[in-house]
Amino acid sequence: KSVLAQEKSVLAQEKAMDKDHERRKKQATFEAMQVIRSNTSDQLERSIRKQVNDHTNWAKVPEQLRSETREVLSGFERFAVAVNTGVYDIEIVDRTMGSYLMKLWQSYDEYVAYVRKKVPDANKKYYCDLEELVKNIEKRRANQSHMSGVIGTN
Repeated sequence: KSVLAQEKSVLAQEKAMDKDHERRKKQATFEAMQVIRSNTSDQLERSIRKQVNDHTNWAKVPEQLRSETREVLSGFERFAVAVNTGVYDIEIVDRTMGSYLMKLWQSYDEYVAYVRKKVPDANKKYYCDLEELVKNIEKRRANQSHMSGVIGTN
């Protein structure tokens, strides 16, 4: 084979590997979303939401409820770290549970503010990856809404 033919072959193999990697990344993202949703339990989250609202004084909330809230948000924070670092596919996350994550953040932003206020300055990064993920989803959606109807956009 000529050098040119070998180079084309290598490029074709690299392209195929890249496509396979992206497919696996999307599949892993779906699997992770199923795990995070089953581990955090929609029932547990609904139970928390019934007992608190956007104006809840988290300092007066029983420790058991704060612990359950921590459990829910910590699972989503770990998931957000993986999305934000590129391990999981943000497009899949946005399309399948973006609205859910935005509502989750909106429901618990007062709790996050309470936690951040309560801890020393060095630790004010609690749930920062979940916050970043939600902001990225909001930006994606804002960009997509003004581009709707343009050929070649998703």
